[in-house]
Amino acid sequence: MNATIRAAGAGDAVAIAGLIREMAATFGESSPVEPAWVEAFLARDDAGAFVADDAGELVGVVTWFLFPGLYHAAHCATVDEAIVTAGHRGRGIGTALLRHTMAHLEGLGVAEIGISTGLENEGAQRLYRRLGFTDASLLLE
Repeated sequence: MNATIRAAGAGDAVAIAGLIREMAATFGESSPVEPAWVEAFLARDDAGAFVADDAGELVGVVTWFLFPGLYHAAHCATVDEAIVTAGHRGRGIGTALLRHTMAHLEGLGVAEIGISTGLENEGAQRLYRRLGFTDASLLLE
């Protein structure tokens, strides 16, 4: 992996929106996300993102947000998006992004980190399990 993992900034909003739209398209869907929405997300104190930067090209992103967990009486976190552009998959970028994100969230003292993916996305499920995530709940939409 040659990409650098770093915190996302407002200047990354266009590229992050593009990554989200690319991911949606792989599932035959579309996303209405615009750069302004990404900028607003990144400006929040309880949310953030890390990107994989390959010589100035953003090739991956992981976004997260915090919420107060009553069960744990502590903050918990949800990884919202975990995306690597199609041409860069299989190079360890997703693993590096998620490990970096998990370390950051653990450093914040979160009690629990949740992540989800579609039932059909077996590759993501394998990755998440390799990183220690387990099938602990069922999310209905």
